[in-house]
Amino acid sequence: MKILGVCLLLAVYLIGVPYLWHDSPYHLGVITTASALSLVSLGVWLTFMIGRINIGQGAFALLGGYV
Repeated sequence: MKILGVCLLLAVYLIGVPYLWHDSPYHLGVITTASALSLVSLGVWLTFMIGRINIGQGAFALLGGYV
């Protein structure tokens, strides 16, 4: 049941949000950029939680992601 809820939420986010803002490319671009950056930051957080990277390497990788 939990998986069904997550799938429904994901479908609303991937289909409903672009449909609502299909006539506003600026807002759709902001949502897309925020989603991409949150996905990147989740990967960096996961790497720090695993503990196989130090702070210097993480900062260098994070800087490389923005370049």
